[in-house]
Amino acid sequence: MRKIIFVLLFISSVFAAEYRLPRPQRVKIPVTEELTVIGTYYPVNTADQTAVILIHALGRNRGDWNNLARYLQREGISALSIDLRGHGESIAADRRGWRVFQEQDYAVLDADLEAVLRYAEQNFKFKIEQTGLLGIALGANLALHLAERNPRIAGVVLLSPGLDYKGVLLQNQNYHKALYVICSSFEKISLAAGDYLKGKFTGKLKMDVYDYSGTIISLFRQRFTLPENIAGWFKQVFTDI
Repeated sequence: MRKIIFVLLFISSVFAAEYRLPRPQRVKIPVTEELTVIGTYYPVNTADQTAVILIHALGRNRGDWNNLARYLQREGISALSIDLRGHGESIAADRRGWRVFQEQDYAVLDADLEAVLRYAEQNFKFKIEQTGLLGIALGANLALHLAERNPRIAGVVLLSPGLDYKGVLLQNQNYHKALYVICSSFEKISLAAGDYLKGKFTGKLKMDVYDYSGTIISLFRQRFTLPENIAGWFKQVFTDI
């Protein structure tokens, strides 16, 4: 009986904590005259705000981050997930979706994300030094590109990065703070990307390789420890600022 009561109290406390969280907000981020990026902002009720921008993979959308964003929010970290150009709700005036993207379409994603970061600074009071980035696959490479142009970014999590995603190269010259690479042993291109960063990156580098015969996104759905590990890493990074 005591065990049942304890379980019920635990469940009720989880739901109560979830209920107290500020509601996610659908946001429209003007990028160009032709494109408005659509995102979801998960605010927190703290004055000293830390934040993470979440960038999805090719062919995916910001909905992939709903659970992780709420987890970060519960841990006191605000989050902003966005639909990349040509994905989800972020469709430009020319109606071009990611399936017909050419090299030039991928090339403009960097500028789009720069506009997202500036918008978050101005409208959500994100501070570069207290902001982290997280991306998966193509989104991982884009996240590192954004950090390269904004080297004061606190830390970057790279899920399943690659040396080259559709011409979006994994590059590291200007960013030297903190990287956390996560992939599975199945993802050979990500293992190669990790080796590249081990030889190139001069900041704090952590790499977790899961012994799993699948992609990290499928593993992400199965292992609840991944959000916990990611949130814990970001919290440590923000503490070290």
